[in-house]
Amino acid sequence: MSTATTNELIALHLRYGQGAEPLRVRAYAQIVAKVLYTNAENDNTLQSISKDVANALECPGVSRKQIAQALHFLAEHDHARESRSNWSLTDKGRETIDSDLTRAAARITSVLQRHFSQRIDPTILRIWFTEACIAFFHGFGDRWASSICRGAPLKTSINVQFEDLLKPSLKNHKLESEAEDLIRSFRLFVTSAVPEDAEQLWSVGQAMFAARLVAANISGDPITLREIQGSTILLDTNVLLVAALEKHRLADSLSALGRAFNQLGIRLKFLNISRDEYIKIVDYNYRTTLAVVSKYGREILDKSYNNFLSTALARGCTEQDHFETFFGTIKDPPYSIDDSQAISVLDYPELEESVKSGIKDEQLKQKIAEAWSNARLRTKKPKTVEHDAALIHAGRFLRAQKERCWVLTLDRTLHEYDLRHTHHKEYPLLLSFDVLIQILGLEEAGPGFDPTIFAPIMSSIIAYQLEPALVYCPKRFSTYINFRNY
Repeated sequence: MSTATTNELIALHLRYGQGAEPLRVRAYAQIVAKVLYTNAENDNTLQSISKDVANALECPGVSRKQIAQALHFLAEHDHARESRSNWSLTDKGRETIDSDLTRAAARITSVLQRHFSQRIDPTILRIWFTEACIAFFHGFGDRWASSICRGAPLKTSINVQFEDLLKPSLKNHKLESEAEDLIRSFRLFVTSAVPEDAEQLWSVGQAMFAARLVAANISGDPITLREIQGSTILLDTNVLLVAALEKHRLADSLSALGRAFNQLGIRLKFLNISRDEYIKIVDYNYRTTLAVVSKYGREILDKSYNNFLSTALARGCTEQDHFETFFGTIKDPPYSIDDSQAISVLDYPELEESVKSGIKDEQLKQKIAEAWSNARLRTKKPKTVEHDAALIHAGRFLRAQKERCWVLTLDRTLHEYDLRHTHHKEYPLLLSFDVLIQILGLEEAGPGFDPTIFAPIMSSIIAYQLEPALVYCPKRFSTYINFRNY
């Protein structure tokens, strides 16, 4: 009988190598293997496994057909075997989980020593930490599942308030007196750039993605690499800016995705309206940068988290004419990602008509604005709302022409709007960096490289979503922070 707790197993990501199996089968296989590991001394029939999976994920029920497919997947990979309608793990299957648990335990020990107070009983701290990780990724897992499935509308937004996320687990383990310190430490862990911390975030994130995909129990097949392969992806303006600014916090993420896009034969495009918005944003930052550079010294400039300024300084800009030259190099949208993946404008009359219809769609614009204001403390600029409505209309037009099309954005509120309003027979139109990376990681197919290279990238994306950049703001310098409502 295993001594691993249910939470420890749920938070464990199991890898089964490259293959052509659907993402859903792999997700189910992870959960089924964990149930077989826990119930090694019991009879494990298809019926009992289905019940145990539902109980472990605290959901009403799961598809028995999917459980059967997952069992056969495990059997084909020599991780499980059947005898007289009873299933069990093979030696290989059990040794794989044992090994993964050992690595995870060592990794968690390092994380706890690095970020958390050692005055708390280590056993209680470890149990609480695992429970806290599951609570933290529950919302992410649900959003990822909604992002890739037909008929899985998003019900709740990700709660970025650490206090609300962690209070239940703190109360469960009578750690309220340590709440302030534990919440601060957990925040440091989640936003850490330490590779081992990133690996732990990646492991738990992948595990919870699989768990929530199973718990969603959606009948339609989720998005797979085969759906994305050879498709057209429209880039939102915010993604074009990441491609242009190598010191953007997500630049490495986009570079890694760019290499995957290249191998998957994906066509990256942008609209004229996005190009116009990009040019205006760059021009605004050109003017504000020159004003700031003329007033403040390097010591203050180095403390700014503005992506334009950080990139210019990294390129060696010190004098005003240097900054002018820098902005001259980025005044137009980039036409490649790291020289590995081409980007081009998509422009023809029928498409432009769809853009115009989006600009005039008052109902859509109102919903986009409301989605933003419900999550932010400020309103979204009318021109930005028009752009977003045009982008959605263009994507819908391309899909109506039977073209496989997606929109890649960094705007979480726009992404969540799309998830809430996607027809139950359709895939969501908008994708985010983290959703694409989860698909690449869980499928382990196509790109031809180890998906764990995405661990630090996922960590950076999560930190970007949860932690608005801390900005150094001397008097009037605060106006030079946000280049757009992202």
